[in-house]
Amino acid sequence: FGIDKNYGYFVSYGSGAIAMGVCVTIFLLGSPGYIHKFLRSQTSTMKPIMKALVVSSRSPRGFIALMGWVLLVPFFVLSFMQAFAEEGSTAATVEAVAAFAISAVMLTCLTYAHLDNSWIRRAPSYDGGGEELVEVDSISEDDIRMTFQTIPVLVVANTVFNFCYTMMIAPFLSQSCQMDLKIGSGQISGSLFNVGDCFAIVLFIPIFEMFIYPFFA
Repeated sequence: FGIDKNYGYFVSYGSGAIAMGVCVTIFLLGSPGYIHKFLRSQTSTMKPIMKALVVSSRSPRGFIALMGWVLLVPFFVLSFMQAFAEEGSTAATVEAVAAFAISAVMLTCLTYAHLDNSWIRRAPSYDGGGEELVEVDSISEDDIRMTFQTIPVLVVANTVFNFCYTMMIAPFLSQSCQMDLKIGSGQISGSLFNVGDCFAIVLFIPIFEMFIYPFFA
């Protein structure tokens, strides 16, 4: 396209940013025409879920689950600090190792605890006289359990996906710097290796859908 190589990344990512900005602008301009756009559900959700986690933490699985959710805080703090630490410094290495260790414990806790959510109990509410109240405008105990039923799948799937994605955007590109990319009289771009995962997905999805998944099913 006649773009100077020094501005390649800027133009590519800048074009995407401009496109997203246009989309957001169109959305905001059209949103006043939405009907009942400020309509909110009268059913309480987050508060009962949080209270149920705390109350259910008295059981072994409940304690493990609560510990896994609490570990999210130090994990994100350490990850943020490591991203802005000096590259190659001792502090960056320590923060990266600590964040990895915490994430391993966190993911293990969440996956194990939410494989079976029968331990979750809805926290009761009481009136001023000590009588238990029946809250008709709150989600049920089964709804709270169903909220967490996909956590193990999400944890495993996102961990595997992000590992492959990180390999695609960093090591694959770095590896191309040490390779002979010449083909005939031309030379391919090192960014071509970024499509390796995409090619594997397109190639293997039909194989999994037609053969592997039916076999295990």
